Amino acid sequence: MKKVFLLFALAATLFAACGQDENKESVEPAQPVPDKVRMSFTFDATDDMLRYLDITVVYDDGTGERSECVVANQWSKSLTVKLPATFTYKYEARVKADLYDTMAAAEAISFTRHYSYAYDIIDVSGAVIPGMGREHSSSHPTHSGVGARVAERYNEGNFDKTYTYTFDANGRNTTNDQK
Repeated sequence: MKKVFLLFALAATLFAACGQDENKESVEPAQPVPDKVRMSFTFDATDDMLRYLDITVVYDDGTGERSECVVANQWSKSLTVKLPATFTYKYEARVKADLYDTMAAAEAISFTRHYSYAYDIIDVSGAVIPGMGREHSSSHPTHSGVGARVAERYNEGNFDKTYTYTFDANGRNTTNDQK
């Protein structure tokens, strides 16, 4: 009788163990947990802008402001920080010393306010989470204008812009494209 009972107990244990394995296979895979955001930002500048203006980009990813001078037709920066996060990019243009009158007298000056950005949300394992990123390019084309009009736009502060992007702890962009 003891042998029959032992065989019955062993069979019940094996049956229960098989049932547990089946449950493990049907478990849904875990959703990725957002951990960081990687943001890339680009500003464009024309040759005329580089000739007449000192252009500086001041940027902050929540770890403190830093600045860089724009010395080529395109400035880019890619930053990665822990969520939640806020990124700020300030584009500041100042006419170079003794060039204001030359700029204002020019028959034609080419300028742009074109910028673009992209971001990816990264999970705790360091992988990009599909479907949570975005790319955007502004629709500001390159314009040509009489130097006097460009100088007037400069005096109105139309070349200086600030762009701010905020991401919550879940990696959602909670702001508009620009401020």
